[in-house]
Amino acid sequence: MKQELIELTKASFTEAFESTDDLTTIAVPASLIILGDHTHYNDGIILSTSLDRYAVAAINKRDDDIINIMFSDCGLSYSLSFEQFPDSKIQCGQVSFGPVLKILEEEQIIKSGFNCLINSNIPAAIGLGGVTAHHVAFLTALDKALKLNLSDSDIAAFSRLGELESIGKISNIAHHNTVQNGSSNSLSFFDIRSGASKTLPLSTNKYKLIICDTDKIIEDIKDTCNERISECKVGVDGLRLYIWGIKNLRDVNLDFLEKHIHMIPRRIYSRVLYNVSERIRVEEALKQIKTKDIDGFRNTVYDSHQSLRNEYEIGSEKLDFLASKAKDMDGVISSKMISCSPIESTYNIVEADKADLIAESIKNAYLKEFGQTLVTYSLDMVNGLKDS
Repeated sequence: MKQELIELTKASFTEAFESTDDLTTIAVPASLIILGDHTHYNDGIILSTSLDRYAVAAINKRDDDIINIMFSDCGLSYSLSFEQFPDSKIQCGQVSFGPVLKILEEEQIIKSGFNCLINSNIPAAIGLGGVTAHHVAFLTALDKALKLNLSDSDIAAFSRLGELESIGKISNIAHHNTVQNGSSNSLSFFDIRSGASKTLPLSTNKYKLIICDTDKIIEDIKDTCNERISECKVGVDGLRLYIWGIKNLRDVNLDFLEKHIHMIPRRIYSRVLYNVSERIRVEEALKQIKTKDIDGFRNTVYDSHQSLRNEYEIGSEKLDFLASKAKDMDGVISSKMISCSPIESTYNIVEADKADLIAESIKNAYLKEFGQTLVTYSLDMVNGLKDS
């Protein structure tokens, strides 16, 4: 699938720009958060994985200052010069290259024009990990094509700055670590505060990841997620009155929070409770993966789903049905909503040899319950950019 997409991208580039001299083509896998959603803006800890759906960037250098960018998957194209950077809107869905280009121009990193074609087979249901894959593919290909000498950390930093400008603080730097450093049949652990990371092989069993896509668009998901960030900040400010020296919710333990339940508004308390509890769930999951406690891991992930629904108040009846139905199926080791996705979706980590049967069973149950067809994607957990 990856190589086919690369070849298709090269063919589309040839058709669009004719010349393929010194063409650089980079494919970057999508990332998905497994546990730790929404803890990143409180220096949290994250479990994620990289998937075999890719953003591909094909770029070659021009002899002038004209920049041509085409998005093959959404049929949009842009042509501009350096002088147009401050006002440029180069966007396809949630992906926006305008802020990234503006940063590179301000830093005087880009000194020549280029042709670029972007292609992708990443479902929108995967969410923000697809946005990061696009940014990292674009910047990595640009670095090689224009010989910019950017490091991996430079690429992650510029990508992150661009995302902060375009989608706000819901941008999660753990995605950048995962698309670059992910490993096959494994989860990636990332500590936002320290920058520490490690790879966690699931086991000797082979697993797949099934995405369940309801096709229901969430119109206000960006506003909702950014609202939760503001609410957590209010909680931190309130708790600082009772505990000295906390930077954010990473410094709040559950016992302290429960003792001060009446000191902050109930709605704010619920947001803080989710965030503090989610950090604890990630810590529990780390132990469960190490000891191969599959039942414990399944329950921890499902608790996270329920906490997102109850304390963070995101999700829906359909997502609850999908997560609870899948959790009890033979061969499923985790099931949960995908938060901050523009489409109501869940993910399921399943035993690979049972993936087709599980996907079919979920689709049949959904059709029976809601009278609607469910779209599913069966994906492998693959190596990130560095090892691909």
